Amino acid sequence: MKKTTLLIFALAAMIFAFSGCSDDDDFSLVGTWTHHSTEITFSIMGFEQTEEEEGEGTVTFNDDGTGYSTSPDLDSEAFDWFLDGDKLTVTDSEFDTSIVFTLTTMTNSRVVAEVDNIEDFDMDFDDEDMDEDFDFSDMDLKVKFILVK
Repeated sequence: MKKTTLLIFALAAMIFAFSGCSDDDDFSLVGTWTHHSTEITFSIMGFEQTEEEEGEGTVTFNDDGTGYSTSPDLDSEAFDWFLDGDKLTVTDSEFDTSIVFTLTTMTNSRVVAEVDNIEDFDMDFDDEDMDEDFDFSDMDLKVKFILVK
């Protein structure tokens, strides 16, 4: 009887161990992440170029849907964000733009966010020297960035 009880206990322990929550089950974007790297690929009129750079600074996602990014060379940039499944929408109210990223990796220590085509990306600059909006419609732009905690 003791062997049967011990066997049942061992089996129950194995079942609980293998069915426990993974990091993905309790994923949260909220917090401060270190910008690890960025890869940008753009193509225009048959010419394609990819640039990779090490990340600098941090990105903070607050639980109220606001956030900001910091960089050693730039002022802090505020944004609003919304996460629906693996789709992260980031809105920059200063330039009146929104971009929807697909999160291809979502763990509590690493996030990989990609956008495959920013063809409709249009920015309104408040610069007196520019008479028109800068139009990205002729350019295929792909961005991938990696954040780590």
